[in-house]
Amino acid sequence: MTTVAPDALAVSCDEPGCGACIGRGCVRENSDSRAPHPSRVAKARAALASAAPRLWIHTVSGVAFPLTNPSAADVRARDIAHALAGINRFGGHLRCYYSVAQHSVLVAALLWQRTRDRRATLAALLHDAHEAYTGDIKQPVKAYLERFAPGAIADLERQIDAAIAAWAQLELGQGAADVRRLIKTADLQILFWERDRWMPRPPRPWFGEDTTIRLTVADFGVEAGSPLLDPWSRDDAEEAFRWALDVFIDGREPVLSVNHRRMASELELAFRGAVL
Repeated sequence: MTTVAPDALAVSCDEPGCGACIGRGCVRENSDSRAPHPSRVAKARAALASAAPRLWIHTVSGVAFPLTNPSAADVRARDIAHALAGINRFGGHLRCYYSVAQHSVLVAALLWQRTRDRRATLAALLHDAHEAYTGDIKQPVKAYLERFAPGAIADLERQIDAAIAAWAQLELGQGAADVRRLIKTADLQILFWERDRWMPRPPRPWFGEDTTIRLTVADFGVEAGSPLLDPWSRDDAEEAFRWALDVFIDGREPVLSVNHRRMASELELAFRGAVL
């Protein structure tokens, strides 16, 4: 079995009788391959940490965003909105263009309709914001990579999420667990809402398909035929995401361009009472 790791991070295994490098699988005495030993994974992570200054993303606003230990000062609203608007959900396997930015705004609309809580809604809006820097890694791919680098992706997302939360001054406090549970529920519900509208018929059942309550138009606080529930263009998605950031971070009156006037009225309907 081969583990995927940069050559610069190749380290030897500490387990007696193994001696494999991180670029190769550890082997038992009978030469059967097996997963990396914990000691080898720990050494690889230490090597990765030493390489941290080299790991950064060049963003649309010209920022060098560090992938390890980012801070609030590294985050820009433009970077998040622009990148998320440019990422197609489901790895692009849709019959239309439908962005992570639109997905995030709609999850936020669900939370606002259900809680009328500004912090919970902001957390929902930003729940996938780390993807502006990591891309949208599909869950099956994450599960595959977890075999070779246990916890690495979760740790990366956690560090970026912490920087974004600090930038947004988002502190959930004692109710954090409840908010995360509400966001997870809404995220799963909208997953099937998106799939059923814009993907081909599934070749086999998805996990959670039989137990997830399906959404209706009323759940979003709008009426049937609302353009809020149609696939948006990249430009519309970026504008709408920035609109929501203005509402829930700055608390100021958000403004959309003349070309987005109809979208503005639908957003105001879905987030009725949120604009200060």
